[in-house]
Amino acid sequence: MNNRRLLFTLAAIVALAMPLQSKEYTILSPDKSLSVTLSDDSVLTYSVVLSGTTVLERSPLGIYRDDVAYPCAMTVSRALAQRTGNIDYDNPRGKCSHVAKSYTEQEFEVAQGKFAVVFRVLNDGVAFAYRLTGKGKGVKVYAEETGFRFPEGSRAFCSQLAKGKSGWCATNPSYEDHYHFDVPLEEESEHRQGWVFPLLVHNGDVWTLLSETGTDESYVACHLGEARDNCYQIKFPEDGHNMAYDPTWAAVDTPYLTPWRVMAISRNIADIVATTLPDDLVEQKHVAQVEYKPGKAAWSWLFYADAWTTYDGSRKFIDMAAELGFGYCLIDAFWDQWIGRERIAELSAYAQQKGVRLLLWYNSNGNWNGASYLSPTNIMNNAEKRRAEMEWMRSIGVAGIKVDFFGGDKQNSIKLYTDILADCNRYGLICNFHGATLPRGWARMYPAFFNAEAVMGQEFCRGNHENEAMRARHITVLPFTRNAVAPMDFTPTVLNEVLGQDANLSLRSTTTAFELALPVIMFAPLSHYGLIPDDLKRMPRSLFDYFRELPTVWDETRLLSGYPGRDVVMARRSGNVWYVAGINGEDTAKTIDVDLSQLAAKGSAQIFTTVAASRGEVACSEGNKADGTIKFALQPRDGFLIVIK
Repeated sequence: MNNRRLLFTLAAIVALAMPLQSKEYTILSPDKSLSVTLSDDSVLTYSVVLSGTTVLERSPLGIYRDDVAYPCAMTVSRALAQRTGNIDYDNPRGKCSHVAKSYTEQEFEVAQGKFAVVFRVLNDGVAFAYRLTGKGKGVKVYAEETGFRFPEGSRAFCSQLAKGKSGWCATNPSYEDHYHFDVPLEEESEHRQGWVFPLLVHNGDVWTLLSETGTDESYVACHLGEARDNCYQIKFPEDGHNMAYDPTWAAVDTPYLTPWRVMAISRNIADIVATTLPDDLVEQKHVAQVEYKPGKAAWSWLFYADAWTTYDGSRKFIDMAAELGFGYCLIDAFWDQWIGRERIAELSAYAQQKGVRLLLWYNSNGNWNGASYLSPTNIMNNAEKRRAEMEWMRSIGVAGIKVDFFGGDKQNSIKLYTDILADCNRYGLICNFHGATLPRGWARMYPAFFNAEAVMGQEFCRGNHENEAMRARHITVLPFTRNAVAPMDFTPTVLNEVLGQDANLSLRSTTTAFELALPVIMFAPLSHYGLIPDDLKRMPRSLFDYFRELPTVWDETRLLSGYPGRDVVMARRSGNVWYVAGINGEDTAKTIDVDLSQLAAKGSAQIFTTVAASRGEVACSEGNKADGTIKFALQPRDGFLIVIK
């Protein structure tokens, strides 16, 4: 790594020593509000401006391959003509059911480096990728010089990359960490591994969400290094990811287009929450072999841990799923040992009679971590075993899988993800990844992909009082960051006062109304809930109906108000029904005004709020008008829910 960085530095020195013939090329968004300027003075840089305000100062560009001799000057040898294009697609499993927008694109060839830079500028953001030129097999891409240099004084909301082989059973990195809130860019991560995508930056009133999309088995998944001189630079996977002998570089066949580096940019933070850029820049890679159906899932582990991975315990959760109209029930780890395959087939038949289909948990493998004792294992990492298992699942009517404990972001790990997704589609199974990397455009690329964790979710609070104390605030940053770029399996909504069967576990720090708001605040086409069968005994009819009717995919998503780390008011529409939910993530009471007139919603509103002087009891009022402003006096870590029909 140090030798490569030395080569890059020498390349810059050589370039700067050459006579300068500075050239600049500017690309404008269709509405002319965003501009990207590529500067070529023997070193390639780019900058971004939004309506006169600098978003990115001159930031480095470059990609390094093993068949190019360094140092060498990198200059634009040819600028192709600008062109315009349109993006128009339906997204039946998204937070927005239809997307239509336009862009301006320009490509710049760099002969010395054997690559081109492709820029797309949209009204809501900027994206770019490298096109590696020539014809070659297994060309090694060692690193990128790509950077994002923000103006002085910018601040960030960011989550650190955990060190490989750290954490429980050496299962890191799994993108499961707390966020640093509104910190200066020079803030360093505790592990000195840098930061995961996505990363949110604001400079004054301009917001920028950094991420990447389009990553598949042909490349590595990248992250961001520590900011130096206000510049975050792309980094390839760390040595500690996966197995030690797995390379950190990517081997590609040229010509080749790298994954896109994406920046959602706006003065209105609501646009960041609603962004569809990670899906806009990719294409579907598989033809769906079945009609994949979004839905809600019951799940015993969050409350009962492994104790209820039994035949009788699973039947109770299947019964609950059927009563609540959930389409799925997840059977977690050890089902192969404690229930057995024959009785899983019986459970599947029982569930289908009730309109419910099973999801089964699998270990991704375990040889890159210490969790190999959790079974079933050594199936998903082997193509022959995986396909035989999926054929068995299809034969007994299982709907899908949850695969856990991936080892990192190296290319062979990304190939394991995409191989699993390809085979899931082959056998008509939906797929949910846990202990996993950030999904990068996979919701549109792969029909079988429904969800991924890649977040410090509810399970981290079960036996950890500190995490539970931080949970409400932590949730308020997720709509602006992790959940803005991809579906997120947080596994929300716990109604029990204790987060588990053992009274010594964490007490829930939030109100019940806060918990009811979470399925609207968070987006997941396959949404697992922390409800338990006993909840049905004390659940009023109004809540019962809410859970039965609540969608998991949406025609429209709008952030009505909010700020990461403070509070969120989210509105989502399905058909002619609006769901509006708000949460207070702070430890102080506050009043939040919600203007429903901006939704142009017709009909009456059903409102759920916390009963005064209570944290567990919810009041439901019916027949409220949906065309005015409603004031909500929220307790600390409190929330509300509005359903407009």
